[in-house]
Parts: sequence; structure tokens; C-alpha cells
Amino acid sequence: MLKRQNVTTRPVRFFPIFTAATLSVLIDSIRLLVNETVVGNLFDDVAFGAINLVEPYMILVEFFSYLICVGGTAMLVRARGAKKPEEMRKLFNHCVTCCLMIGLFFFVVFSLFDEWFVSLVTQNSAAHPYTLEAFYWERFYLLLLPLYVFLFTYVLYFDGALVDSVTMVFMTIVDTGLSVYLGRRMGIGGVTCATFIAHCLSVLILSLFVIAKHRAFTYRPYVNLDYIKSLTPLGIPESCFFLSLVIMEGGVNALALKHYSIRGVAVAAVVINLYEIVAYVSEGISEYETVAINWALGDQKREELRYGMRITFRAVLIESVVFSLLFLFTAPLIVGIFDIDDPETAKAAITAIRILALSPLAVIIARVTAVFHQYTKKLVQAVLIWIFCLGLVPLLLAALLGGISLDGLVWGIALGPVIPTALMWIFPIKRKKAASIDLRRTTVVFSDESSDHSSVAIR
Repeated sequence: MLKRQNVTTRPVRFFPIFTAATLSVLIDSIRLLVNETVVGNLFDDVAFGAINLVEPYMILVEFFSYLICVGGTAMLVRARGAKKPEEMRKLFNHCVTCCLMIGLFFFVVFSLFDEWFVSLVTQNSAAHPYTLEAFYWERFYLLLLPLYVFLFTYVLYFDGALVDSVTMVFMTIVDTGLSVYLGRRMGIGGVTCATFIAHCLSVLILSLFVIAKHRAFTYRPYVNLDYIKSLTPLGIPESCFFLSLVIMEGGVNALALKHYSIRGVAVAAVVINLYEIVAYVSEGISEYETVAINWALGDQKREELRYGMRITFRAVLIESVVFSLLFLFTAPLIVGIFDIDDPETAKAAITAIRILALSPLAVIIARVTAVFHQYTKKLVQAVLIWIFCLGLVPLLLAALLGGISLDGLVWGIALGPVIPTALMWIFPIKRKKAASIDLRRTTVVFSDESSDHSSVAIR
């Protein structure tokens, strides 16, 4: 039982924040997993691998979407707290306009050069026609994605967590049903068409909530360069989470295709999907951590910060153990759900999932460490943790070991976040007259040599 001493303010409650955020991300992860399952059951292993080859393009658009959404919604919350409705209206219009421009930009680029983008990831293999067919409707989905992400985040931050949850459940049901129906009639393109239609309906629901909640908001196209300068530092660190996944997934898919043809891509697709689910679902912990850190920094309460970080790391340990046990003991079941036809590919996928059981702890610790740095004004450290722990190092190790065997490729992905995270424990970042972070202990230190109350550390 954790003991709290000298705490005079009401602590940030863990379960309400953790449960709401985790359920939201979990439902979305289930929707994506079900989509993969539909593809695996309706089509052959080549199609299953093919539809995953364009995923880095999806994640790249998510990077720019979250850059706008995380920073923009943070500024909207501040404007709301300052009781500035006109500022809120301008920020809202600015963010919506930027999201529409981003979606339109990628839609045009991917439409004009679709053959080139698909050839780049398929390397003109047997997956090429499947990937090209799937990519046709993916570009329409990307047209809406930035707006969907912004509206979803806005609704979540403005008392609409229940609306978001209902929207995601609805989207999962519609997406799954239409994927089966259209997939049987249109081929693999029907599955991506179903995702586009589901997102259209979701954007409509979220828009109706925003209109009902803020009837005074009337949308007018508006872009403010000062807003871009202000929201970019707020949005970059968490957006780098998606950039790291682009680096890792794009590189690993290319390596798997080069060394082991489409069979390697199918195995890599299973591993990458599970790897990303761990990273996504851990958002529930980092959302609690975000609130706890900012609560403590606002009141300069070192005991509250220490208590919040202990709760955070306890949750990290529990969640990582759950994921590791699931990967170890349910690997055959997971592969069966994806319905991989080839026995050798299925056997390799089972081994790969069990190897991946090494990584959940490191993935989640890397995430909460990056979030800590982000909100204690060490943006460079936060970006480096995202890029190296979840992106570059997994790719480099996969490249190094992938030429030996397919299992070696998976060992690279699994060990990728483990090694740099372990190094952070062994050689903690230390700075004179500033904050330091040592993950081996959880005693909070407030720097006495800085007037900035956000200079804190976990020691």
C-alpha cells in the first residue's frame, strides 16, 4: 500500500483517467485488429501482408494530424480556462482549417503518385496489385483522418469522453460489418472502403456533438502563423511517437520483403500490430501521468509528484506483465485469429509473438519517460526517446539480425526498445543546475537553483 505523506491537496485519481483513456485506445486497437482479422480470413496470406505495406503512409499522416491536434487542443483548453471565447473560436477554426489542408495535401499527392508510392513499399512483388487496390480507398480515408483526430481529441477534452467511446464502438461495428460485406463483393479494396465510410459517419457524429456543445462556433476558413508557432512545440513530442512507428514499420517491412518475400511480411505484420497495440494502449497510463505531473507542477507539490510517479510505474509493471503473459501463452490463438494459411508461416508467427513478450515493459517505460520529459520542458530528450527507443534502434537491430533468419528480424524488433531503455536505467541523464531523471528510484527532486518550478526530476 502506498503511503502518502505531507500531501495537502486532493491527489489526481488514477482509475477514472486510466480507464477512460485505455478503453478509448483499446476499442480503436480492437477495431484495427478486427480489420486485419477480416483480411486474413477473406483473402490469402499475400493479401494479408500486402494491406500492411502501406501502413507507414497512414502513420505519417497521423504524425501531422497529432502535431495539430495535441498542440491545438492544449491551447483551446488554456483559452477556455482564461475565459476567452473569441480566442477559442479562432483556435478552433485554425485547427479545423489546418486539418482539412493536411488531409487534402496527402490525398492529392497519393492520388497523383499512387503507383510510385505502392511500388516503393512492395518492391514490385506479388503483393503489388493487392496493395494498389487497397491504397485506392486508403487515400480517401486519409483525406478525413486529420479532421477526425482533431474532433475526437477536442470532444475528449471538452467533456465528451462518453461520446468518443460510443463513436468508437459504433465505428468498430460499422467498419467490421462493412469490411466483411464489401470485402466479399469488392475484394481487398472493399475493406479499406469500409474504413473510409465508417470514418465519414464518425466525423458526422463528432461534428454534431461540437455543434450542440458550442452553438456559438461558426466555422470560417482561418490560418494564423502565430498559432502554428505556439502549438508546434506542444505537439511535436507526442507526434514523434507516430514518426518512430513510421521509421520502424516501413524499414522492417522492407527488410522482411527483401529477405523472406511475402511470408516474412505476414510474420512482420503480426508482430508489428501487437507491438503497436502495446504502445497505443499504454496511453491510458501516460494520460494519468500527464495530469499528475501538471497537477504537481502547478501547485509545486513534490509529494504529489512522487506519489503520482509511483502510481505510474506500478501501473507500467502490471500492464507490461499482462501483455508479456498474453504473448507467451496465447500466441497460437492470435495466429489462428489472423487465419494465416501456410503452416510454416503460422509456426514462424507463433515463435515471433513469443519473442515479442520481451518488449512490453521497455516500450511502456520509454513512453512514460518521454511524457515526463515533455512536460518538464525537455523536449529534445522526449523526441530522442521516442525516435530511438521505438523507431531507430528496433530498425537497426532488425537490419543487423534480420539477414541471419526471420526469427532474427523479430529479435531485433523485440530488443529494440529494451536496450536503449535499459541504458537509461544504467546511465541516467544528469544535468547540473537542472532536472535529472534516474529510473532506478522514484524520489522527486525539485531543483533549488532554478526559479522554474517545472525543473523536477525522478531520482
